[in-house]
Amino acid sequence: MLESGSMDYAWEYLSVAIQHELKYLTLDGHINLGNYQFDAFYKQAEVKVTGKKPGEWITRTGQSVTYGITLIKDAPNPDGAIRFLEYLHSADGGLKVLQGIAVNYYGFTLGTLALTPSGF
Repeated sequence: MLESGSMDYAWEYLSVAIQHELKYLTLDGHINLGNYQFDAFYKQAEVKVTGKKPGEWITRTGQSVTYGITLIKDAPNPDGAIRFLEYLHSADGGLKVLQGIAVNYYGFTLGTLALTPSGF
């Protein structure tokens, strides 16, 4: 809708704005909800939203927007899943893709070995 001119502005993830070549503003890390290290600060913000029933209100507390990935215990193809996780963590593979679409990456744990990317 932004691209067609039907809307003047919209809230969207930075990665989506980059993928669609939209203009965007970058907000400071203390308010953009993009860094789990600021969760204590984000928790200071609360907003009340309507609940499922008329007259019901729910209080939502600020926290970072984070995503996770895991290897399922009984995965049908555990070797393939591990290869995918290794690809996701590789500098020339998944990390390059994530960095190209402005996704913050904070590392992951594979087995007992904690992996964090260099240069990220």
